[in-house]
Amino acid sequence: MKKFITSCPMQRSKADGSVQGLELINYDISGNSSLEKMETHFPIIPVICAYAERGEEIQIILLKSTYETTDYNYELFGHEIEEIKKNLGIKAEIKEIITEYKEDLNTQLKLFSDIITCLNNEDELYVCITYGTKPTPIVQMMAVNYAYRVLNDVKVECIVYGQANHVKHIGTIFDVTALFFMDEAVNNLARMNLENPTEIIKGILKTEE
Repeated sequence: MKKFITSCPMQRSKADGSVQGLELINYDISGNSSLEKMETHFPIIPVICAYAERGEEIQIILLKSTYETTDYNYELFGHEIEEIKKNLGIKAEIKEIITEYKEDLNTQLKLFSDIITCLNNEDELYVCITYGTKPTPIVQMMAVNYAYRVLNDVKVECIVYGQANHVKHIGTIFDVTALFFMDEAVNNLARMNLENPTEIIKGILKTEE
């Protein structure tokens, strides 16, 4: 199954009275020709639009902190997902994972456990690491690594990060999937116990340029 992993933002919206917060951003795209420019609150939305196929059933794994603004932002997310479902003719289940608004180790390990419980053999994974507390993207990547290395036939298709200028309401969605596979290459090199791993990595980097 195609599974899209993302976090509910904690930014405030002007709708709840704040001066600056979660805004509609006109996102440009960098590094992935499959994604299209789009105005959205959530960088995962263009990813879903690009990879979910008409009539398909997908699952969205949404990490939702107990922070005070996430209920409102969750509603915004739900509205955008409903629009996608109508426009693309897909079925989308939102699997909500509640996580405490804490940055201690135990909270991160529980979140990791909760995410991997949702992952299965033969899944196709799409991940947005834009939102959440600072440890959240690390935990997301731990879960992706687990699925890719431990489960069977899991594909890591797309990992994105959304950078936004909330004053000008513009931003860029960067495809950073190659960083995941570079990390995989480093792990493979470590197991090979080669004498010149740095030169090999530099060679790979030149190939990617």
